[in-house]
Amino acid sequence: MSYADGLFKCEDTPYNSNYRPNVLESKYHLLQIYGDVSFQNTNFFKKNYDGAVGWAETRFVFPRFSEFINTPIPLPDPFFIGTIKDMKDIDWEDRFDYGIGMEWRPLKRANSLNDTFLEWTKHLRFYAVYLKTEFLKDEEELGWKPHNDFRAGVDLYRECNLYNNLWYWGEFWGDASWRKTNFYVDDFKSWTFSFVPKVGIKLFPDKALAPMPYATGEVSLTERREFWENRALAGAGLRFMPFRFFDDTTAIFIKGLKIYTEALWVVDYFKDDAPHGTPNHDYRVGLNFTINWW
Repeated sequence: MSYADGLFKCEDTPYNSNYRPNVLESKYHLLQIYGDVSFQNTNFFKKNYDGAVGWAETRFVFPRFSEFINTPIPLPDPFFIGTIKDMKDIDWEDRFDYGIGMEWRPLKRANSLNDTFLEWTKHLRFYAVYLKTEFLKDEEELGWKPHNDFRAGVDLYRECNLYNNLWYWGEFWGDASWRKTNFYVDDFKSWTFSFVPKVGIKLFPDKALAPMPYATGEVSLTERREFWENRALAGAGLRFMPFRFFDDTTAIFIKGLKIYTEALWVVDYFKDDAPHGTPNHDYRVGLNFTINWW
């Protein structure tokens, strides 16, 4: 088996392991909490930005018709979502988004797990969601901005070999969606595409504190011309997952904790260039977390 075959096959993830937490244990609902808090040098916004950036998202999937009713092709599931964000000096990103949606994973019951491509497509999620927002700062000044949004698209998230002793690992997230507003301009009405890969190694893979250096990047595209939404980034980072071998009740909260430092550079702007003086690099250090209750 080649390095690429092993990496993309995803031998061990919290989504295909046999571990199940005791808290709120039921296959008929799913509670997920994701988040990231980091200190960023420029944030690709201005030199000496030197500020905190954070977000946390909660998704509650209930009832899970795909589990409750056994059909050859899984049924869609309704979900509730809430996301809170905070970004220094960017007031329109300090907000609370909340709403309701529907998601569908049509290939989640595919049987040919030896087929790497099929194993990945099982995790494709088609979704539609209606969101409202509350701006947390300067509501009077920002009151003219859109407070409602509708999004529909498909996304894919995979973690590969983070929780085992293999010396290579990967993490991939991609999304293609149509968005009505983006809470920035009322007539955004654009298709969007984002892709963030991370590919790395573990220097001491049998140790919980194994240093995990990696290469990363980001590609984002829209039908519009805003420079920050049409660019490619590339960089490198170092990650630690000190609790990745935990397998008891506390693992619900800390198994997916990631401590990282990362440097990124702008490779290219696909449409309009950034205004003169806009930083073309960023350095950040922070925490990322994933919690799953099901």
